[in-house]
Amino acid sequence: MDSVCDILCIRQKIIDSCHLRFEFYNYIISACILAAIGLIQDQMLIVVASMLISPVMGFVLSLSFGLYIWDTQLIRRGIRGISISFFISLMIGIVFGLLFEALDYEPTDEMLTRTTTKNMLWNIDRKSTRLNSSHANISY
Repeated sequence: MDSVCDILCIRQKIIDSCHLRFEFYNYIISACILAAIGLIQDQMLIVVASMLISPVMGFVLSLSFGLYIWDTQLIRRGIRGISISFFISLMIGIVFGLLFEALDYEPTDEMLTRTTTKNMLWNIDRKSTRLNSSHANISY
């Protein structure tokens, strides 16, 4: 009986922690601007700092816990928050990209290493190799 009470208590804490309020929008916009500045200055420390102030983790927790206990309210709340965060980040990235292009800046090394086709394909290939090797160790 305690486990049911624990799950309900955790569920309620997750619901209480992920709301789309002014603070959420303020933090996500600040994190995106900070990440853009970090990329422009070629400073990975600033990009990592932007991840620390991003409020998306509550919605990721809502989605993952909702999938674990199969609670559609938590799943919808998580997907909605993650989607809104994605589109805000995308719009801010586009604005900074257009400003970066309009001011005729050269891309930094960090931007170039993250956006080449070879690196993107290599990352996809590396992830698929990891998945294949992890399935090879599973006996059915």
